[in-house]
Amino acid sequence: MDKIVNLKEIYDEAIACKSSLENQAAGVNRDLMVYLHWSAGLYHQIWQDYHINIDDKGNCHMTGDFDDLKYHTYKRNTGAIGVSLCACYGAQLNGSPSNPRPELGNYAPTNAQIEKMAQVIAVLAMALDLYGNYGEKIKERVWTHYEAAVEDDYAPWGNDPDCRWDLSVLTDDDEYGDGGNILRGKAIWYYNQYKENGIPEEYLGD
Repeated sequence: MDKIVNLKEIYDEAIACKSSLENQAAGVNRDLMVYLHWSAGLYHQIWQDYHINIDDKGNCHMTGDFDDLKYHTYKRNTGAIGVSLCACYGAQLNGSPSNPRPELGNYAPTNAQIEKMAQVIAVLAMALDLYGNYGEKIKERVWTHYEAAVEDDYAPWGNDPDCRWDLSVLTDDDEYGDGGNILRGKAIWYYNQYKENGIPEEYLGD
């Protein structure tokens, strides 16, 4: 399945799957989560591993129902939605723990992708009650794959050679590890815009 959807359709799908996702997560004694990725592929290469793939123009490709079990985050897939940027083919992380040097290459995330991922986080937070009073729930329940890898000890320079650093940065110039904070900060801004003005059906950011 590869269906291009807008933000309102993502919101409606999340509403429809909310109870099922919560039950799945509760069944393994976890909270419903959203995990953010890059595919390490090309801009128009859609992967069935993720519920939503975002191409370089900011189009959202939905690959199935949000409560379908998809294998995107090691040991964290039940009761979780996977959202990925179609990006970062050939990206490399050089340097050392004290001096990381990311090189995202010719398929670095585009501005349209970054803004759309933040918008997707915002509408998922609205539909799935992941905001809280001041956005604190977004910080607790929306993680990058890099952040999950840090928690589970398979981030770069850790104990597992099959490491993941998805969205540790959004550009080569970002501070390493800050990608998730940037995305969540943008998502909180969009959330408040949508609560006040409604969810736009088509908007990619600037």
